[in-house]
Amino acid sequence: MPLPKISQPIFQLTLPSNGKVIHYRPFTVREEKLLLLAQESGERKDIINVYKQLINNCAIDPVDVDNMAAIDLEYFFLCLRSKSVSNVSKVLVKDADDQENYEVEINLDKVEVFKKADVPNNIKLTDTVGVVLKYPTFSILSKIEESDQMDTTLSILRGCIHQIYEGEEVFETVNYSKQELDDFILSLNKNHVEQIQKYFEAMPKLIYNAKYVTKDKVVKDLRLEGLENFF
Repeated sequence: MPLPKISQPIFQLTLPSNGKVIHYRPFTVREEKLLLLAQESGERKDIINVYKQLINNCAIDPVDVDNMAAIDLEYFFLCLRSKSVSNVSKVLVKDADDQENYEVEINLDKVEVFKKADVPNNIKLTDTVGVVLKYPTFSILSKIEESDQMDTTLSILRGCIHQIYEGEEVFETVNYSKQELDDFILSLNKNHVEQIQKYFEAMPKLIYNAKYVTKDKVVKDLRLEGLENFF
């Protein structure tokens, strides 16, 4: 006689980048073990790969984790961790004044997706030419960290320009070589880059407003940003 199977509850979330609703199940003890092993290694690449694996395993609806915007992957994992383990996370923060470490408790269900401004992803560069942008993936961000300033600009734009258009003609960037894209990017002027930069400056991010009490009984406000600061 086979052993019984335990059914899992189904939850849903809305991806911050595009409003798409995704259904998912909590991760299991086996999957949590993978996460713990990655966190013990301390390697960011290992942790991101496990995030992707857990999301891929637990998503009921189809998802493309390799091409998922970084903000979507962060938010998905945050929801997954809250429903699978606990909605409470405790982190240590160093006070800037007394240099002491203090424990801060984070309610993961209260983490907000903050967007500085509503900047459209369709940027018109000239009367006829424009670009359609997308948010960076973790793969793009990891390459940026290993590049110098010029390579960083090229990496961001190369990875985040989804389409280029001229009049009614649309060019899908996936169909063009790295050199062809770099030639286009290097032809942009300062004003073009500044227009594009506004889109990235307004990208949504995860934030949490916390408080802690110092050893001198002073209550301080703290704003945490980004998934890596929540665990």
